[in-house]
Amino acid sequence: MLDRPRTRSAAAWAFAALALAGCSNDPNRINYRSVVSGVAAQFGGTLPFDGKTAGARQAQSLAAPSVILAQTEAPVILVQPQNGAGPFYIVGIRDNGPWRTYATGARQTLVLRQGVVTATRGLGGDLMASDIDPMLELLRANRAGKARRVMQVLDGEDVTRQIALDCTLSVGTQVRTTTGIAGRAMTEDCASDDLSFRNSYVVDRAGNALQSDQWLPTSQGRLTLTVLRP
Repeated sequence: MLDRPRTRSAAAWAFAALALAGCSNDPNRINYRSVVSGVAAQFGGTLPFDGKTAGARQAQSLAAPSVILAQTEAPVILVQPQNGAGPFYIVGIRDNGPWRTYATGARQTLVLRQGVVTATRGLGGDLMASDIDPMLELLRANRAGKARRVMQVLDGEDVTRQIALDCTLSVGTQVRTTTGIAGRAMTEDCASDDLSFRNSYVVDRAGNALQSDQWLPTSQGRLTLTVLRP
């Protein structure tokens, strides 16, 4: 089980209480009412990580990682969309067993397990849920193999449809993330009848993704995630 995020400021403690009040056994259930005010409170009322802002404006307003890390003790990930939009930060707000929910200040949330995105809300065409346990087991073992990935996707008509893919995991060499942390490179090649993509990960010995390049069935598309604080 992941450690619960540490939040010591009064505002952050209040936010954590609100977020936990919305918890259930469903790791994809989000308490949106607390997300916006809580994340903003952790950053002194500013929202430098608004993923919906135009790319140029984001680049101008995005705070340096050191500034963000100094304002919270919660987990922080830097997200870089590969569709031309500007980067933004997501902050860990809630743990539900092995799932951790991250949020931006724009009502957007991502649920991660071992650093792999399993659900999103507010990104458009959201990933509603995922079944990726076999793949996560291979990451934990730092082992090559085959695994089935099942994704529940919200289409353009707001109808949830299921995508099932056969995936192959490959193990690479020891590499370093852009933040200088050493890990094992792994790739996940997935394919179905009409879809194929590759995800890449740099994982630690426990199989947690320290940095990754992940395809998502959302309007943001492919994202690069770099863990600044686990």
